[in-house]
Amino acid sequence: MKIRKIIGICAGIVVIAAAMVMIFFYLHEPFPVECIDLSVTEITALQKVINTYQEKVDYKLRLISIDSDNNSSKIINTKKGAYIGYLNENLRQNSDKYGNVPEDLIKRTARSVQSTVRRNNNSDTYWALPLVMDHLEFFTQQKSVLTEKNGITTPEQVLKLVPEIDKKTRYQAVIAGKDDDLLLDIIGQIVASTNGYEAYTALCSQSLDVTAPEAFAASQPAFTEAIHILSDWQKSKWLHPNWLDLNVQSSQKLIEMKQALFVIQTLEQHRQIDRSVLTEGKATRFLEVGTKTRIMTAPTIVGCIPIKGRWVQAAQDFLSWLMSEEGQKVLSQDTGLAPTVLSIAAPDTQAREVRSWASASQIIQGWSKDGFTDKKTRTEFAAKLREYIQRNK
Repeated sequence: MKIRKIIGICAGIVVIAAAMVMIFFYLHEPFPVECIDLSVTEITALQKVINTYQEKVDYKLRLISIDSDNNSSKIINTKKGAYIGYLNENLRQNSDKYGNVPEDLIKRTARSVQSTVRRNNNSDTYWALPLVMDHLEFFTQQKSVLTEKNGITTPEQVLKLVPEIDKKTRYQAVIAGKDDDLLLDIIGQIVASTNGYEAYTALCSQSLDVTAPEAFAASQPAFTEAIHILSDWQKSKWLHPNWLDLNVQSSQKLIEMKQALFVIQTLEQHRQIDRSVLTEGKATRFLEVGTKTRIMTAPTIVGCIPIKGRWVQAAQDFLSWLMSEEGQKVLSQDTGLAPTVLSIAAPDTQAREVRSWASASQIIQGWSKDGFTDKKTRTEFAAKLREYIQRNK
């Protein structure tokens, strides 16, 4: 009997000790900030932001970076903490997992930005906070050729940009066609500009179900027109003959070595070019005049609050700080992207212009984000798309 009693007491002590350990780890668990499919630059910047915020609170924060190669719909918000990532179709389909963000915070951004995260068309509730914006831009090393105030507004206009080329310059324009997202977003922007927002949404809707470019050619005239425009740019020798094989580093090298005059790229990629080249050149809008309204590709990093759980208030406090003057300044400077809050000074002219253009435009996230729910499908489709363009150039 004594042995059984001792065993019972020991078992009780073990159970109590285990419970105390669990309680200890629960109370000391770091506040999780999850990000999915951000670039190395963006993850590094976000960690710096978290380190700055860490000094303001008495609990630990932990950045969890996730790659969605397998299936991001199964791993979004696994820790029920704050979520930070690009606004995309996968996130929209999971928006019911997030709580409403404070109205006073969302109202600090432009209406065009607010509309991208509204729960439905007739509601004043929002499920995410737009934090910073990227942008699809047209950059030139010769400021004098950009005489139009509104930037490059038509596909035909680019072929008129033929300044005198010195002996060192080999190409007019470059595009990093090997970059999946850039390739898809340029085609999406051409579709939106030449045929309107409805054609763009039709393109995105079909790519959620169809993975063969040939199917788009059969049912999407706007897609076929966009491919023809790119082909015309190449045939006229305005676009680099091997642009589909160029990665971002290669295209930027050609610009920095002044072997090309123009590049279509993102704001994040713009930041990676040598500063001396940037000061000599100028970035402007790329095909942002649609058939009815100005349409702008501005991929936006958003923040989300869990709908329930122990971290709801912590997530709301963190996102509130990111929307403050200090938070927006740190986030914008470290990522190189444009702040969304209208009343806060942008870190430079480029960021200020992107925010201003977004305020007066209908914003799309780009075909790469609006038309695909996982990276694997997007990557496979982009590879088929490059082959299709090569066959039909």
